[in-house]
Amino acid sequence: MSRSRTLRLKLTHSVAAVAGIFALLSSAPVHAAAPGPLATSLTGDALDSYKSAKLLFDDHDYAGAVTKFHAAYDASHDARLLWNMAACEKELRHYARASELVDRFLRDATNLDPSQIAQARATQAAFKQLFSEVTFAIEPAGATVRLDKDEIGQAPLTNPVAVDIGTHTLHVERDGYTTADQQLSITGSTTPRVVVSLSPVASTAFLAVKVEDAAYSVLVDSKFVGKGTWEGAVSPGTHQVTVEGPGKQTKVTDVDLALGEHRSLSPHLDDEKRAVWPWIVGGGAVVVAGLAVGGYFLFRPSDSTGAFPDSKLGTVMAHRGGGR
Repeated sequence: MSRSRTLRLKLTHSVAAVAGIFALLSSAPVHAAAPGPLATSLTGDALDSYKSAKLLFDDHDYAGAVTKFHAAYDASHDARLLWNMAACEKELRHYARASELVDRFLRDATNLDPSQIAQARATQAAFKQLFSEVTFAIEPAGATVRLDKDEIGQAPLTNPVAVDIGTHTLHVERDGYTTADQQLSITGSTTPRVVVSLSPVASTAFLAVKVEDAAYSVLVDSKFVGKGTWEGAVSPGTHQVTVEGPGKQTKVTDVDLALGEHRSLSPHLDDEKRAVWPWIVGGGAVVVAGLAVGGYFLFRPSDSTGAFPDSKLGTVMAHRGGGR
């Protein structure tokens, strides 16, 4: 026989057993030897809620009925109402909740006869085939865990969680982290372990500066960050990247980075422009000046007074510092 067929038969038999027990006990709730039936032992608000619950149950409004049975229990603390609440949860296919209520009934009810105890335990055994105790390993701590939109707690969940058979949606979230959604398929009477780890949401951007020479200096927002190729995390926004190198023109680049963005720059530095050397300029000035002086004495009028130069014609001596 195939595994799926075995599982279907197993669940069919379990549900049939539960339905049979509840059909018997829902129409005739468990009674203790004393006090009498709920309809006669309850009073006031507890009795009113109990009567409303019976009407709703007979009308197949099981969600409304369990709410009224709960109100009757809160007003009276009669453990027999736990059994009726379990009957409603079973009809709603909330098998784990029904099982928990039967546990409380067996623990709190008094004056039960052996047949009632046996019936309750048989029901409990059938229920345990219809849900699984799931262990959740959730990170980070403080993450909110929801199952089918109902919050079941915050990480870490130290105790297993009873989950009914069927497909369920697990949702995990925490501020500053990614969210996670996962489908769970529960077959019952197993103990699965579910692991979920959220990743931090990026709060920075990443910048890489690749240079041509390891001697180049890299500055980000006028702050020296290293020599040669550099990469690191920066805040989102606009940043100024400066690259400097010996004998090279400084390169300044503005870069705008979005949250979580990765950007790489490869700036090229041009050679510095070479200036004309000062002694060449000075020497040229001396030569030009010499030519001018020589020309003056060469072409001065003959009738001008004054001493002739003491050098050969067309030659001018350049003097510096007051000497000759």
